Order: sequence, then C-alpha cells, then structure tokens
Amino acid sequence: VSMEGRHCTFEVLLQDFKENLEGAKYISIDTEFTGKDEGGFEDSVEDRLSLMCDVVEKCTLTQIGITIARDVDNNRKISFSTYSVLCFPGEDRKSFECQVESLRFMRRAGLDLNAWIDDGVPCVTREYAEAHLRYQSQDELTSRCG
Repeated sequence: VSMEGRHCTFEVLLQDFKENLEGAKYISIDTEFTGKDEGGFEDSVEDRLSLMCDVVEKCTLTQIGITIARDVDNNRKISFSTYSVLCFPGEDRKSFECQVESLRFMRRAGLDLNAWIDDGVPCVTREYAEAHLRYQSQDELTSRCG
C-alpha cells in the first residue's frame, strides 16, 4: 500500500498511518530538503551531524517518506505501508534557502514542484506550533470562562 499526502488528502493519510503504526515491527523514514550538506564520509560524526543540522535550519522540508513494516499471517509475511507527504513551509516561514542541485535532483526523482507549492501540507517549526497551541488553549479557556 502506498499513499501520497497532500494538504487535501492529509486527514485520510493520517488516519491510515495511525492504524498501520499500531503493531509496527520496523519504521523507515526518508526526508528531502531544498538543500544538502557538503560533507563527506571522511567527516567525524559530530561534524556530519552539525552540517545536517545547518541544512535543516536553513533549508525547508519538501517531502517526507515513511514506510511501516508489520508482521501478518501469524508472522509468516511482512506487510509494507508507504506514505509520501509533500511538506510546504507554513505561516511561520516566509523564506528559506534553496540549492539548484537539490531541486534538480527532486525533479528527476519525480517531485511535482507545482503540487508541492500548491497543495503541500503546511509545516511549521516546533516552537511556532507550541506557541500557537498555548495561544489557542488560552483562547478556549477565556471563551469558556467568559
């Protein structure tokens, strides 16, 4: 089973994902960004991690792929469910870095840049989401007490 997640289909994908996540034996995650690090295999683990963190902070997530493996038929077979979600910057992100080479790679791999822009699932930073949830909770409390 393979599902593509866009803004218009995300709720259906999320429900299917939650159902398949129960009892998962393995989970694999792959991400694509608008840039990449320039490190090499000779870098230390610390240097490599630092370079990857720089990319995540400067560039934006374009796609996340998740595959869930589960045992079926009394552990005689493995079932795979794969999800590919287009992720587009949310309200908190007005700009991001982009490397031409990364965009070319994603186009060659089949990423529809128009779909990414027009129908990507809005993604915000953790800080923005937490602040938004706090604000929303305060609003709900005020309206109930009000």
